[in-house]
Amino acid sequence: MRVRSIDGTGDWVFGTGLSAYKDLNDSVQQRLLCRLKEWNGDCWFDINAGVDFVNYSKNQDLFDMQIKAIILNTDDVLQITSYQSTLNSDRSFSIEFEVQTRFSQSVLLNINL
Repeated sequence: MRVRSIDGTGDWVFGTGLSAYKDLNDSVQQRLLCRLKEWNGDCWFDINAGVDFVNYSKNQDLFDMQIKAIILNTDDVLQITSYQSTLNSDRSFSIEFEVQTRFSQSVLLNINL
């Protein structure tokens, strides 16, 4: 799946031709990043999409289950090969995971939510 690139501030990239798009594992990485930063209820056409940061921010086990479900339900992701998360005292959440994609390569992400 090809997706439009986003810059460091989360805005779409325009005016650079084909380099404004991501493909293969770069596409998977960007889709995972966007899906995991989306708050539950923010998407007007799918209010169940996104992470329920409000209700799960104090229970790491429930949070991990939801994060893993979002990862596994992302197109082109076959399995999670490693996963580590930390729920910090300031209610920030850090995850580092690696997934196997259908492109036979691994994608490693480290995200602070």
